[in-house]
Amino acid sequence: EALRQVDAETRYILESCVVENHRREVSYALGRAYESWKKLCEVVLGKCFDRVSTDQKENILFDLLHVIPPTIRDATLPEASAMLLSEVLLQLITKLREERVQMDVLGMSESSALPVERMSTLLRHMLDCILDKQRHDLVQGNVYATLVNLLRLIIQSSSPSSSLSRPSASRSDSSLSLSSLAGSMTLSRTTSSSKLISSSASDSLEDAVSLMLKQNMDKLISTIARDAIDGSEVWKTIAFTLLECLVHFSSSSLLSQSSNASAAGHAIHTSLSRYALLSSFVSSLRDSSPVLLDLLESPDGDTNGNSGGDTDLNALYVYEAKMSFLVRVAEGRVGAGKLLEERILVVLGQAPWLDARPEGEDSTNSMGDGFLPSAMTRYHELLVPALQLVSSIIATLGVSHVQASKQVS
Repeated sequence: EALRQVDAETRYILESCVVENHRREVSYALGRAYESWKKLCEVVLGKCFDRVSTDQKENILFDLLHVIPPTIRDATLPEASAMLLSEVLLQLITKLREERVQMDVLGMSESSALPVERMSTLLRHMLDCILDKQRHDLVQGNVYATLVNLLRLIIQSSSPSSSLSRPSASRSDSSLSLSSLAGSMTLSRTTSSSKLISSSASDSLEDAVSLMLKQNMDKLISTIARDAIDGSEVWKTIAFTLLECLVHFSSSSLLSQSSNASAAGHAIHTSLSRYALLSSFVSSLRDSSPVLLDLLESPDGDTNGNSGGDTDLNALYVYEAKMSFLVRVAEGRVGAGKLLEERILVVLGQAPWLDARPEGEDSTNSMGDGFLPSAMTRYHELLVPALQLVSSIIATLGVSHVQASKQVS
């Protein structure tokens, strides 16, 4: 009897090992297949995409964009493969924006509006990926960046000049919106009738996107804000960039007088107030003063002689993205009033790094191996966003606003 039990247990262990080995072999093969597919996509998108016929390019991009997010959400997909797919996802949406810029250059964008149904479906997939919050920060960050590009593509298609409405305070903002800026500078070559058709399609897309954002805004803002407050430095930058983009989209949508757009804009401010997020962001700005001051006063690195450039510049990038978001909030009267209530101008007035203007010959020289910009350049990168925020609040509320004028002075 005992031998029979030993044989049964041995057989069970061996069969389990066979099953587990088979699972690992399949998982390994799947991972290698995703790696190869990613490399293939990079080659096709980077080197060979001009060989694809013009009328097929967007369809190919949309087909790939639609299948990747649900795959990323699959709980059985290994984390390493999810990271690879999220990188491809970002490459695809970037390529789609590049193609739209080319269409602007050729004067074709007015007669070829973005497909409402496909864009809406893609946005729904992206929101599902973000709200699931089941993946590594790297995957989440790539999805955030993809959503930023998606929203800016919609803004660009509905109002090409909107991306030039103000200088951005964020370094990441300027890099992500490069194709949007290029598309904004093209000349329109279409007739008034084609403009009317494109405008109608754009309004329909904007309305559909606004409705979807309004329905998910509360969870979306709280999820992104959590990463903006508690995430690592690089993901804080991307999170603030996405928050800025959501405010930008809502403010540009308000111009269309759409009820859904108005509700989406209202939902953002409601969520920011409900979770006291503006208060947290203003407090984090105050708390970051020692790091920003050290960026100016200790540019050579730490006491061990190691270069501290990466950490310092990451703090600067977070600051720029945060200030870009706050400037965008201040462009609306409700947002400017809320920031004034949170005493943002008082915090800036007490910021020690605003008084730390570099002096002497070293202030204009790049430090170390040339990776870091000069101390004066870094000071300006801290000063200019603060001045932009002050200007936005005054421009929005008016010079006759007693509390704003008092705090500014």
